Amino acid sequence: MNQNYTAALLKEISLIPQSSKEKIPLRSIYFGGGTPSLAPIETLQLLLGAIRDTDGPFILQDDAEISIEMDPGTFSKEKLKAVMSMGFNRVSLGVQVRTL
Repeated sequence: MNQNYTAALLKEISLIPQSSKEKIPLRSIYFGGGTPSLAPIETLQLLLGAIRDTDGPFILQDDAEISIEMDPGTFSKEKLKAVMSMGFNRVSLGVQVRTL
């Protein structure tokens, strides 16, 4: 992910309390579109950390589904273990079919 894009997402999260005085409950988080599995682990940690921050605008439910979209050719066993250790508990794999 581009550093400017990551910074913009983090800023957007920080602005949410200005429009919502109550914590927003989350049952699902989806990192998808644009193959987020290509993002550096540190970027995913920053974004997920901002969402999970207890001083932030969200309350993440204990049984929340935290998904990441991965293209089968863009991640390794080590990257899968890393995202799982961060709390991702669902992987969405894209399948593309060529027409005959």
